[in-house]
Amino acid sequence: MHRSQSSSSGRSSSSNYPYNRTPDDKDRRFDGDRGPGRAGGGDRRNLGPSDSQSLHNVKVKLGPVMAQPPASIPVVMPKEVQCNATKLDIRRAKPVWQYEMKLSGFRGKGENEVGVEIFRAAANDASKNSKYLAFNQIFLRLLEDYPSFFKSDEKDDLGNHKNLYVFDRSCLFYCSLDLLGTAEERKFTIESSKIPYQFRDFVHQFKTIEARLVKSRKLDIANAMTLPVEAQRPILQYLDILFDQFAYQQDKFLVFGDRMFFKDEGKEILSPNFLLKPGLQKNVRVTKECLVFQVDSKNTVFYAPQPLLSFLDTMRVPSRDLESPECSRDVLELLRGIAVRTTHLNAPRTFIISKMAKTSAKDTFFDRDGTDVSVCAYFAERYKRKLKYPEFLCVENRGSYYPIEVLEIIPGQRVPRHKMSDDLTAAMIKNCQMTPVQLNEKLRHHKEHAGFFNGNPILRASGVRIASQHIEARGQEVPAPIIIYKDSIQHLRQPNWRQGGGQYCQSGTIRKLAVVVDRRAVSEASQWIQKLVGQARSHGLLIEKTDVQVMECSSRDFQGIHETAGRLAKEGFDFLLFLSDSKDLHEAIKFSELKTRVPTQQVDPRSLRKGADTNGNIIHKMNLKSGGRNFEISTAPNHAAQFRVDLVKSLLTHTVIVAIEMSHPGAQSRFDRMMNIENPEPTSVGIAHTHDASGNIQHGRYFYVPRGSTVIKQKKLTDIVKNAIREFRAKQGHYPQRILIYRSGVSEGSFGEVIEHECSNIVNALKADSMTPAITMVVIQRKSNHRLLLPAKVLDYMSDKARPVEQNVTPGTCITSDVTNPRYPEFIMTSQRAILGTSKPIVGTIIFESNPRNRLPLDHLTQLTNALCYHLEIVTAPIALPAPLQSASHLAMRGLSNWKHALKIGAIKELGRELQMPPEEKEQLTKEQYDEMVQKALDRHSAVLDVTITNRRFWA
Repeated sequence: MHRSQSSSSGRSSSSNYPYNRTPDDKDRRFDGDRGPGRAGGGDRRNLGPSDSQSLHNVKVKLGPVMAQPPASIPVVMPKEVQCNATKLDIRRAKPVWQYEMKLSGFRGKGENEVGVEIFRAAANDASKNSKYLAFNQIFLRLLEDYPSFFKSDEKDDLGNHKNLYVFDRSCLFYCSLDLLGTAEERKFTIESSKIPYQFRDFVHQFKTIEARLVKSRKLDIANAMTLPVEAQRPILQYLDILFDQFAYQQDKFLVFGDRMFFKDEGKEILSPNFLLKPGLQKNVRVTKECLVFQVDSKNTVFYAPQPLLSFLDTMRVPSRDLESPECSRDVLELLRGIAVRTTHLNAPRTFIISKMAKTSAKDTFFDRDGTDVSVCAYFAERYKRKLKYPEFLCVENRGSYYPIEVLEIIPGQRVPRHKMSDDLTAAMIKNCQMTPVQLNEKLRHHKEHAGFFNGNPILRASGVRIASQHIEARGQEVPAPIIIYKDSIQHLRQPNWRQGGGQYCQSGTIRKLAVVVDRRAVSEASQWIQKLVGQARSHGLLIEKTDVQVMECSSRDFQGIHETAGRLAKEGFDFLLFLSDSKDLHEAIKFSELKTRVPTQQVDPRSLRKGADTNGNIIHKMNLKSGGRNFEISTAPNHAAQFRVDLVKSLLTHTVIVAIEMSHPGAQSRFDRMMNIENPEPTSVGIAHTHDASGNIQHGRYFYVPRGSTVIKQKKLTDIVKNAIREFRAKQGHYPQRILIYRSGVSEGSFGEVIEHECSNIVNALKADSMTPAITMVVIQRKSNHRLLLPAKVLDYMSDKARPVEQNVTPGTCITSDVTNPRYPEFIMTSQRAILGTSKPIVGTIIFESNPRNRLPLDHLTQLTNALCYHLEIVTAPIALPAPLQSASHLAMRGLSNWKHALKIGAIKELGRELQMPPEEKEQLTKEQYDEMVQKALDRHSAVLDVTITNRRFWA
């Protein structure tokens, strides 16, 4: 037997990258199985008896359950809500002509030279920033050099242009003048030397820049609300770009699409390597009544500009790793994708790090005039610079070698999410928290500096006006459901509640529990497990036998972990509980479930000292994983009396709820795209569904589709829906009247494709099996710009010292008009309680109804969705998403995690190798044919990675 190895070394296993610890590094908190969730898990002892009413052994008369509830229900608690959107007045907006302005660079090689198109999208943040600066100067130079054509010399008394010029710093140009008339195009030439040196980096290799102007269309802005959707889209695009112009002119912001961040602001976060920059996200949207302009505060993490060596030092990369060829891969994983600039040249070079040399500066040689010269010697001779660290590895770029000490990180680069450690992510979330009062003030500040006001001369020239006040909408507070345990009912006066001694509505059973621990923690674990078993029994979860097992391998010994899980399963253990804080261990034990069919749970060792509240959270998950159900939901009796029906239970009794979520792999690096390297990770689709009138989720699957897919065309989707219907009939004794599909991960631009493929395929598959339930699909968006705030007459006079709970709207606050989608029934709802910061609402849009005569009323949907946010069963509080969709999200992430682990241990082959073919053969395939090949390969791998635990929530 071997002791497990400590995971607190410099190479922490808690991130995909080996160097992610800071001097203040602490043990990480995990979500999922490993501790209390953010929504207030466990038994909330800080809530008094007045927050909920527990009725032990008392029968409560609930409302009637109806197959056909009333078509509409009364609003119980009306609310006034302030939205973070303002109306746009476009009645006097000038019409504009849209042009394409295509820029090409010429090196001066002669008359037959073909220009290089430089208007294409840049590949990384550093290139984008450099491109935008150069293009802005080229645009200004065009106006200055060709005033007779652009009429740019027509100015008012303040020196502002009388005519409107709007440029997106790429290829779209708008003007209030018809510049070309009957001409097809016009070309202009700009000398690169006329561009100020500090803005010339993106085009420095070209002698001249050619601008080719082509007219596209005329946009009637003032009549946008009367136009069809297709004609509105280019107008919305123009308005989005229009609102960027002031920021471009002032050069205060780093702009990335609809997001902009203050260039010269930012505070150090976690370490000197990272800066948290404030900014905003904006967009123009169409509502039923008008166009609205929406702004939300955004913050993100940027790399701090500094010498590359300082970055590595702060990341605590030891010198020996920078000298070791064996560690070059780890160092590259940390640096890959970062844009750097040389410091030893008069004309600095910039490039993206994509490759590390295997040798040091003193051992890396190249041919110079027929003689092999080391990089170290070359720098001493050519630049009179003696390297301080000649033993360190070099960075390689296009055949050139650069010592790390002569490179510096370029400013203005965002840190990709997949490169952020758990600690950095947690620090970002904490630092981004703002109460509604703070958010409101921040929005005012951002709008002023970004030019979102009527005094902006560019807006004045456009004729577009912005209302001074946020839109106030009529909404309601959707009432919370009641929580039903086996022997008690919780009537919620506050969104959080205490289970107390309530018994689970269906208890699970664990015959033999293995608690796997490090040898040093055996004694502490033995005492803790006794308390856990006793508390579980009080809730109805029976754990018949426990045994503490010593972990005999390290958390990174995947084979050892799989063998341990397999051995314990063979010994009859039907639940495995691991005490560890290792992410690698978590990945391995979840993968082991595929073979052992035994549910597992990982608990952070710190939880052993946190008491009954945290234990309650752990027990809730264990009961679900062992086949139990914790509680049910229903309409509160007083509200059921007003509605004349128990609406929640009526809908659940006659509806199968299917939730679909997708988990996408991280973005490919620029190097991989340039080298045409196939990314082996697919997109994972998670699906969870109900099976009876309880609404509890005990069935879930995942499968794989080609990387980046947003629409599911595979037959597996329809098979899962049909199985859900059959299981519901077996449980309830009747077929469901409706299939309610919660679909996440879809933008409005993809609604049509989802309807065409997913909805149509489901309808046709059910008809083929003589199943005719009504089908409703609701797209849930959790990442939108919407905010629901208290009315201005309340929020504007509230102190920022007030508790966040008081500053935020109450859970269940919902609106269905004013700023919602004009084409589809839609709601915007905040279900969760904001303990810190400002709550973020979800947006639900009904995009499909199979039976126009049996539509799901929007007020029914909002009531059910809000109730389902209370039904996660792991925590005693509402969450932001309906519980089925949260389960689907966990399943999608589990599928992607299992795929990655299978690649690590060689259980499956990389898709890139399996699909490898000569380039000429691949070019002959259409995208559909290639995707079909990829899907067949994914289906083969799915047989290895398919879910094996059924009828219980193994992913809880």
